[in-house]
Amino acid sequence: MGTIPRQMLINRVTITFAVILALIVGWNAYVAANNDGVLTGQVVDSGGRAVGGAKVTITARTVAHDLEIGSIVSGDDGVFRFEKHGQYNLVLTAEKDGVGKSAPRHIRLYFRNQDFALETPLVLSTGSTNAQGS
Repeated sequence: MGTIPRQMLINRVTITFAVILALIVGWNAYVAANNDGVLTGQVVDSGGRAVGGAKVTITARTVAHDLEIGSIVSGDDGVFRFEKHGQYNLVLTAEKDGVGKSAPRHIRLYFRNQDFALETPLVLSTGSTNAQGS
């Protein structure tokens, strides 16, 4: 009575259920490890040089409008870091007097407050109006 029949263990319904359960547990573990809301990147000029002191703005994108949720100044190395942004659909822009403004960078995350690092920097240039992808 203490043994489970081999047919039940190999039953495709049981295997399907086990795979789905493993995917759910794996996804929840991934989300738990990556939901601090840390968003990092770098600001550079059109020549690729780091721009310190640039104002980087993060905007939440909604159906009705865009809502600015914060801004930060990039460090001397052009690096910026937002924490606990709490969003999943956002737009980043950067600007600095005398250097220029970046095109809006639209970012769509898989879940709210997902950690994310920009693969390419925000590029400041004069007259920048084209949208950039992430």
